[in-house]
Amino acid sequence: MKNMIIKESSSQVVFKLMSAIVLLGVVLILTACSNKPAEDSHLKHAEKEHEQQHSHKEHADHDQHDDMHALEATQVMPKGYTVNFAVSNHPLFLLSEAVTKGTNTTVKKLLNTGDIGHHGSLSPSDIKMVNDSKYVVWFGKNLESNLSATLVNGSNTVTILNEATINMLQRRDEKMQLIANSTDPHIWLDPQNAKIIVNKLAKLHSEVNPKYEEQYQANAKKFAKDLDELVAKQKAKVGGHNKYWSSHDAFQYFEKSLGIELVGTLTTDHEVPVKASQILWLKNNRPYKVMCLITQNKAKVGVINKLAPITNTVLREDMSGNTSFIDAWKNESQKMIDCVNNSQ
Repeated sequence: MKNMIIKESSSQVVFKLMSAIVLLGVVLILTACSNKPAEDSHLKHAEKEHEQQHSHKEHADHDQHDDMHALEATQVMPKGYTVNFAVSNHPLFLLSEAVTKGTNTTVKKLLNTGDIGHHGSLSPSDIKMVNDSKYVVWFGKNLESNLSATLVNGSNTVTILNEATINMLQRRDEKMQLIANSTDPHIWLDPQNAKIIVNKLAKLHSEVNPKYEEQYQANAKKFAKDLDELVAKQKAKVGGHNKYWSSHDAFQYFEKSLGIELVGTLTTDHEVPVKASQILWLKNNRPYKVMCLITQNKAKVGVINKLAPITNTVLREDMSGNTSFIDAWKNESQKMIDCVNNSQ
């Protein structure tokens, strides 16, 4: 009897185990069926997100293409992207932007903003860009000696200083005597030179992208009109006191346009120390009690104290900090006007 009870208990255990397995199978089947619509929904949602991401990527690629209109020297070119036109420095870049406004034109600026003259250098990628470009426009070795090794003999380089119609002035020493066989390279500050450069750039851009030729020419004409109007407006603001001092002879291309006059400098170059004898000369030859002193950077306290009373105005001839040539000319000329008008 005892053995029978044990056998019956074993049978019951087996039966219960089999029932549980069957029940578990039914539950799994029902769960799988109920989850399939949800899985399909998730799949469709994932596919939709993928399509949206692809669409966003296409828009981003399009925006990136438009943003390539203003490349800095440190920017990395997208793979497969080509540039056929390059300029050496920031003033030329601003003039080129005036020409290409409203078009899908890409221009490479070789030097960083603020690097001009003997400052800055070209990276291997910049040199490759120079070699691959249709045109590379620079001012020339007299201003950009740091680029001479790469650009001076290039078959695709265009030297602005070689243009016959460009107005070039001789440099002046601390006492306003002309320096023999010298050239003041800051030619872009002369409005007439700026218009000549813009016309040259319009022709070069038209050769590279002939489909925009009409727009380039229209932009060049508008630039000339806007600049002429600005110069006339700014010149009218200059009062009776129009003489000024400068750290070095860097702004004379402004002078004729504004009707102002440089009457002495601290040095022949802003990197040369100021001599005590020159400080004395300036003090003995000052036309006004309160003088205007224009410098590239804030003048040293010692210099200001020795020449006081003065108004010290910082002006950057390289137009750094500006994104439009017209705005740059307006901003820098206004600083000069405010400075000389404060003389008395």
